[in-house]
Formats: sequence, structure tokens, C-alpha cells
Amino acid sequence: MGIFIYAGAAQFMAVTLLANRAGIAEVFAATLLLNLRHLFYGLALMNRFSVYGWGKLYAIFGMTDETVSIVLSSQKLPEPEDKTFILGLTAINHAWWVLGCTLGALLRTSIKFDATGLEFSLTALFLVLLLEQWLKNRDIFPIFAGVAAGAITILLHAESHFLLISIGFAIVISAMRSKK
Repeated sequence: MGIFIYAGAAQFMAVTLLANRAGIAEVFAATLLLNLRHLFYGLALMNRFSVYGWGKLYAIFGMTDETVSIVLSSQKLPEPEDKTFILGLTAINHAWWVLGCTLGALLRTSIKFDATGLEFSLTALFLVLLLEQWLKNRDIFPIFAGVAAGAITILLHAESHFLLISIGFAIVISAMRSKK
């Protein structure tokens, strides 16, 4: 799964769905919806994909939150002609992911690890990514859009579909800004 799905949330979701006897079509559809944000990453960095053929497909496939953050927070964005930057970054990030998945699968029963208290780690990662973007761009609007979308979703008591509904509201809020 680490090689072909390359998305932690999707892997956890797929395992849960498969364990509950969901069909492959259901798992595929849920994974597609969960990772739809990668489409927006690709659109945002389209002019950076001067890579063609398999390289372009791989660079689009490998657009994770972390890869996008590194590309966007670089002091100088790579020139469109710099194929090695995006392909190299994508390959390194993907290789680390596959290594982590493989080691986790191989060592899952031999290492006892109490992960209590580590629930904050993903939140901390996104806060660091947020801070990096803020320090680089000094634009409060994306932060406002995300917080507003989350707040609206909570006010609507839509916690069971929080991510999808929040993303929808964030898109609407951002679209309203772009029309102005």
C-alpha cells in the first residue's frame, strides 16, 4: 500500500474498511475522495511540472502535503526547467514513506511501543507547515479560510464528515475571494 497509495490517512482508512468487509470499489471511492486535495496541489504547481512522460505522472502522484510545503517554502521556487528538484524531492519523500511502511509491517509484532500521547504529532506537523507558509507569504487569508471552514462545520454539528465538509467550505470561501 505504501508504494501505490502513498497516503497515510488513506492507508489507515483502507485497512479499516477492508477489515469491515468493504468492497474494493468502496475502498477505491473513499480513497479517491479523501485524497482529492492532491488535485489542488497539482493545479497550484502546474507550471512547475515541466517534466514529461512518466516523470510528470510520478511528480503528480507524489504531491503530498510535505512535498508541496517544501516546494512552496523554498527560498527560490525551482525553475520549470529544473526537473531534478521536484522528481528528486518526490522520490526521496516516497522512498522514506515506503521504508517506514515496510519497517512497520516487518517489525509490528516484535516491537512493543506505547503511542499514548503522540496523538498531537499530525496536528503539530500541520502547525509547522502553517507557520512556514505564514513566514514566507504573510497572507492571513488561507489561515482564516481554514479556521472559518472548520468553525462552520462544527457549528453545523457535522463532525462525522468533518474533513469533507470543511474542505468544501474552504473551497467556497476561497472561490468567493478569487471572484473579488
